[in-house]
Amino acid sequence: MRFKQYGSTGLKVSAIGFGGMRFDMSQDAAKHVDLIKYAFSKGINYFDTAPGYCDDQSEIFFGKALSALPRQEIVVSTKLMPAHIKTKAEALDHIKRSCDRLQTDYIDIFHAWNFRTLEQYNDCIRPDGLYEAMLQAKADGLIKHLAFSTHLTGNKAAEVVESGRFEGVLLGLNIMNFPYRMAAVSAARSRGMGIVAMNSLYGGLIPQHEDKFAFIARNGESPTMAALRFAAGLELLDVALNGFTTIEHINMACQAADTAEIITQEHLPEYEKLIGSGLEGFCTGCGYCKACPMKISVPVLMQFYNTKLLENADDAAMTEKLKVNRIWGILPENQISPKACINCRYCEKSCTQHLPITQRLREIANWEAAADQISGEEK
Repeated sequence: MRFKQYGSTGLKVSAIGFGGMRFDMSQDAAKHVDLIKYAFSKGINYFDTAPGYCDDQSEIFFGKALSALPRQEIVVSTKLMPAHIKTKAEALDHIKRSCDRLQTDYIDIFHAWNFRTLEQYNDCIRPDGLYEAMLQAKADGLIKHLAFSTHLTGNKAAEVVESGRFEGVLLGLNIMNFPYRMAAVSAARSRGMGIVAMNSLYGGLIPQHEDKFAFIARNGESPTMAALRFAAGLELLDVALNGFTTIEHINMACQAADTAEIITQEHLPEYEKLIGSGLEGFCTGCGYCKACPMKISVPVLMQFYNTKLLENADDAAMTEKLKVNRIWGILPENQISPKACINCRYCEKSCTQHLPITQRLREIANWEAAADQISGEEK
């Protein structure tokens, strides 16, 4: 296993991390515990979880497994959303509960979870809020290092990085979307922060659609292996998280870490060119369309639209995906709606791939309207 330093914290972390939200819940709990122990035997020492993962059982699985392993050789990460607490005291109770469930006296890296808007970051740092609780927990020895996770665009995530409040960041980054995230990654690296990537396999889309991602593979390897090697080899990353359900998944990810070539910033233009030559009609996230006069987050919406192309999803499926993405993904509910588009076509004039962006914005606006109607009916 290749090991790296987690920023300037002094923590030694495996290039591949175990992400705890993909357990096969049809299996017995003992299977998950054994899987975690196996991952450690293969050299993985970074274990990431959160309350709510896998029917709220993920922290418990990790606690049972990690309690049987040498604590000083393990890096444990968990999280809490600012919106899930009202006071500092309530947040501290949550942190203590996570320690209990993880069967540990302390959490190595604790994340303020899932900033999708800067308003959510501001809620985190308000008086009597989550950040104050994190500072208190660190002073009390319950937390070693403070971090945040985010689905913000690169530039907005960089604003949180530049605040200097955190020692690490967890963000979605993979071979398909890395140009879209590099502003945050570069800012974090310049401050000596730890950097962890989630969605290394593009949210599972690459292994699910290997035929469509064949263009990223080289020398006879599979697209999945190519994506894993990219994440494990990217010099700017400390850990690439993967969700594992089988021993074979762990073996493959560890092989990727062992065989990945170092990818420096000088190599990235080559990968950008590779992506641009790939899927027909696919947005590569270059971001040239971001200067919308109506302040619509066009690059974010085009990245979301990619899933329709990959899965050939119908309107009903995309409406459901939009609802989920508002909560857990890249589409914050309070962003400027695509229905605000005035058809100026500035985005299309700026698009290096000449995509029909305004037509796609209209489609997304229709999914948005349908999602709002469903949400209204459910209330």
